[in-house]
Amino acid sequence: MVLVLVGIVAGALGTAYAIVVPSLERRLVDARLDELQKLAGPLARSLSEDRALWQERVEGFAVSTNARVVALDVLSTARPALVAVADSQPRDSWDVAGDEIALAALENGRVERGRALYGTADYANVAVPLGDEAVVLFLAPLVDSLATVRLVRERLLVATGFALALALILGLTAAGMLSHRLLRLETAAERI
Repeated sequence: MVLVLVGIVAGALGTAYAIVVPSLERRLVDARLDELQKLAGPLARSLSEDRALWQERVEGFAVSTNARVVALDVLSTARPALVAVADSQPRDSWDVAGDEIALAALENGRVERGRALYGTADYANVAVPLGDEAVVLFLAPLVDSLATVRLVRERLLVATGFALALALILGLTAAGMLSHRLLRLETAAERI
């Protein structure tokens, strides 16, 4: 009886965990991608022909989207190769030069989006092609969204542990009370 009660509680909470956590993560990431895509398209298309101004514009885009913005020039179209022309973060852009989402946007000629991992950090990426000549890549960190998922995951695990302990205590108490009554009934039956 105790094992059945604990199994039911564990099954119910395990099912809730399996449904809630991945669904929440997917929704938060999709919400960030939707927000970024809504801003990225018009901003990227507003880049002027004068590439000397791109660095300043890309830095402005980064502020308005709360994301890293990299303008990538196409080196070769036969086998697509990209090189950063402007980057809103002052560092080497080698980490995004081979970005699959940017390459997909260049090949398909349309806005592409997805989730990418750079080192240990998770990012929501939106790539906007500018014809065959360039791609503007917007990279928004997902650390806040994933922190929310991690908090929900931890709270569900704590609640599961508490519920299992409570089910075990209640089950043992109920089983003890039932066995005590059965023992009294058995004693009474023997006296009769």
